[in-house]
Amino acid sequence: MVGIYGSFIAILGGALSNYIGKKFSKKSLLIIFMFFNIFSTSLLIFIEQYNLTFYYLIISVTFIALAIALSSAIIFSMIMDYSKKESRAIDYSVQSSIFSFTRIISAVIAGIIVSNFGFDKMFIFELFCIILITLVIHLKYSKKY
Repeated sequence: MVGIYGSFIAILGGALSNYIGKKFSKKSLLIIFMFFNIFSTSLLIFIEQYNLTFYYLIISVTFIALAIALSSAIIFSMIMDYSKKESRAIDYSVQSSIFSFTRIISAVIAGIIVSNFGFDKMFIFELFCIILITLVIHLKYSKKY
């Protein structure tokens, strides 16, 4: 049930990103959505630390699915924008495959962390990585070209 609900929220998030994408730049949205990911992961840590009920889990799934959908839509759109014009199809497929591969690797790493240290440590590690990635993205886009 949670998986179906999360998928439904992700579909809504994809549609929402299309609407929001027309009002703001992709670079701005990427940073904003990264902060939304930080908030969502912090919520997971809070729920895990205080062992809250199923209803809190549904709230968390809502935010996580929305954060992933919004971020993924912007990332794939930016991959398309940054693909080389002379080999756009190949470049896009390679970059999107690398993005998908990193999602697989991160799931494996998460599984190892959960089995050795528990969910709360995995969520804290995830939060640290998201903050680090957000900082790198912000520094890249804050440079004057």
